[in-house]
Amino acid sequence: MVDPELAESMTQKELQQATAAMKRRKSSANRYLAILKAALNLAAKTGKIDKEHMPWAVVAPFKGVKGQSIRFLSLEEQGALVRGCDDVFRPLVQGALLTGARYGELVAAKVSDLDLEGGTLWVDGKGQDSRPRYIVLTEEGVEFFKELSKGRGRGELLFLRPGVNRKGGRDRHVILNNARILLSPGEDALLRILVERAGDLVLYSELASRLPNVAPDPRKATVRAMNTVEQVRHKLQHQGRPQFLRGGGGVRFTLPASDSLEFEETSEAVPEAAGVVLGGWMKDDAQGPIRKAYTAAGLEPLTFHELRHTYASALINRGVPLVFVAQQLGHADTRMVEEHYGHLCETAKRDAIRTSAPRIFSPPAMAVEAEPESPSRRRRRR
Repeated sequence: MVDPELAESMTQKELQQATAAMKRRKSSANRYLAILKAALNLAAKTGKIDKEHMPWAVVAPFKGVKGQSIRFLSLEEQGALVRGCDDVFRPLVQGALLTGARYGELVAAKVSDLDLEGGTLWVDGKGQDSRPRYIVLTEEGVEFFKELSKGRGRGELLFLRPGVNRKGGRDRHVILNNARILLSPGEDALLRILVERAGDLVLYSELASRLPNVAPDPRKATVRAMNTVEQVRHKLQHQGRPQFLRGGGGVRFTLPASDSLEFEETSEAVPEAAGVVLGGWMKDDAQGPIRKAYTAAGLEPLTFHELRHTYASALINRGVPLVFVAQQLGHADTRMVEEHYGHLCETAKRDAIRTSAPRIFSPPAMAVEAEPESPSRRRRRR
């Protein structure tokens, strides 16, 4: 809560901003507390800490700050943002609003990932809560991607950035049970070692030495190797049953006999058109263009990721079941959707029930009051 004396000197907007900032700080503190508790609980479980002495168990997180508020753009704001984009950035924003895909998923998508007849776009998945998946496109989405991919080779990126050399000339994939999963150079290098020495304990220090641009600090290099192995695990876990058993300063990789795994590496020439080099979008490339777009549109500052939130909120407001929304976003279940968009779910549920539920009890018929008889009509009847 903001200090009452300080709050009196603030405008309403300043008070709202200060309250939101404090909520974000409390939310961050809760997140760090959860990580710390998990580490201490693991230490107690493995006997490194006396289980009888666990004072952190009674430390409670802040209440009422489970997550920060999420912003959604209205249809008018979406239109204004698209109009505020330059010609190169506009297709990427439209693609995000039509698919709900993450920035990393979109910029890695190729023409071959489109199935216009089936109306889907395949994305490899980025992040812990976004799995490889087929995104079902609306009719508007199909028309957009049909126009975007017209006359393009299947190996080309869907979203190009003229005038920028594409970083690297190879794509590395691992094919696990017929699913193609894109790997970074570091992920590819470490997974090859783990597969080659499947069943053996491979130390993180050894894996770190095989990473590109390895850090000179051995500790940082080891942490990077641990993080890279974790990224690989997240990418593979939904396509098969590979095991990454961690401990003893390293990791032991095993793959069931029922799973098939092979590596694929492709090298493609960078396309050229009218003498202009066409490259792909890289990490953080969207920050400058989206800042110019929302400024030109007269909107408050926003991030590219908020386009994903906008897509999800639109589906929920249209009454799409939560399980379908979760599948479109790449979540394993509906928990993330319920956490972030729960209030929208309640609104959509109320509207759907009020408009779709049948009326059980009809209102009683109103008695029709007879019109008074005119004197002339009474005389004629006599």
